[in-house]
Amino acid sequence: MINRRIIRVKVFQALYAYSQSGKAAMSKYENELLRSIDKLYDLYILLLQLPVELAKIEERKQEESKNKILPTYEDLNPNTKFLENRVVKLLEINAGLNKEIKERKITWAPYQDELMKFYRVFKQSDVYEKYMNSGRKSFKEDKDFVESIYSKLFSEYELLIQTIEESSIYWSEDDLDYVLSMTIKHIRKFNTSSDEYTQIAYKFKDPEEDTAFIKNLFRRTIGNDEELSEIIAEHTVNWDLERIAVTDFVILKMALTELMFMPSIPVKVTLNEYIELAKNFSTPKSQAFVNGLLDKMVKDLKEQGKIQKAGRGLVGGL
Repeated sequence: MINRRIIRVKVFQALYAYSQSGKAAMSKYENELLRSIDKLYDLYILLLQLPVELAKIEERKQEESKNKILPTYEDLNPNTKFLENRVVKLLEINAGLNKEIKERKITWAPYQDELMKFYRVFKQSDVYEKYMNSGRKSFKEDKDFVESIYSKLFSEYELLIQTIEESSIYWSEDDLDYVLSMTIKHIRKFNTSSDEYTQIAYKFKDPEEDTAFIKNLFRRTIGNDEELSEIIAEHTVNWDLERIAVTDFVILKMALTELMFMPSIPVKVTLNEYIELAKNFSTPKSQAFVNGLLDKMVKDLKEQGKIQKAGRGLVGGL
C-alpha cells in the first residue's frame, strides 16, 4: 500500500526537518519518520471503515423511525438496499481489517459531528437516490456505489476532510489524496468470490526490505552529508549556493545517496523519482535544475567508478 515513491516523500520531509533543526538527534527524526509512515496506514484503515459507519447511522435512523409514536408506512417499511450492500458487508466482516482496527485502535468516534453532517449530504445526493431506487440488485452496482461514496461524495466534502487532516500532525492533504486513491483501488478489487478473509492491502509489499530502504536512505544521506555536499559544490561552481533552495539540496543529496550507496536501485529509477520529487515539492524551476545537475553528476560519478549497480539485472549501472 505504501510504495517507494511515498516513502521517498516521507524521507525527504524528515531530512528537510532535520536540516532545519540545527541537526539535533538523528534518532528523534528517524522515529518521527517511521511514525509518519505508520500513521499513513492508520488513515487507510480509517477510510476503509467509512461505508460501514454510514450504514450504522442508516440502520440507527431507520430504527428510530420505526419507533415513532405514529410511524408512517415508509417508516415501518424502509428501503434497506444500502444496509444490504454486499461490499459494505464485506468491509464489515473483513478479518484483516477488523484486526487492524482493534490493534491500532482506529475509530470514527472523534469525527461523529462531521460524519453526521456528511451522512445528511450522502442521503440527499443524486448518487444515493439513483442507487436506492434503481430497481436492480447486483454486486457490480453495490461496488460502484461504494466507490462513488469515496470518489464523488467524500472527496468533495471539505468539512470532513479538513477535520480528519487537522486531527493528526501526520496527515496532510497529499496524504489523504494518496490514501483515498489506495482505498478506491482496494474497493475495486472486491468480487463475487470475496469473503471475510479477502486480504486488505499490507502496509508494505515487503516489510523487511522496505523498512531497510527507509532507514538506509535516511541514515546514509545524513551520514555522508560532507561527501554529498562536496559533490554538489563541485557541480555548481557557477551558481550562488545561497540562491539554491534548501529543498533542492535535500533532494540532490537523497538522489546521490541512492546512486552511490544503494546498488540495487536502477539509476533511471532514481533519476525519475527525484526529478518528480523536485517538481512536486520544491520551487517552479527546481525540476529543470535537478534534472540537469543529476545528469552531469551521474556522468562524472560513473567515470569515477562511484556508481556501481548490481543485482536484479543491474550490472552495468542501468
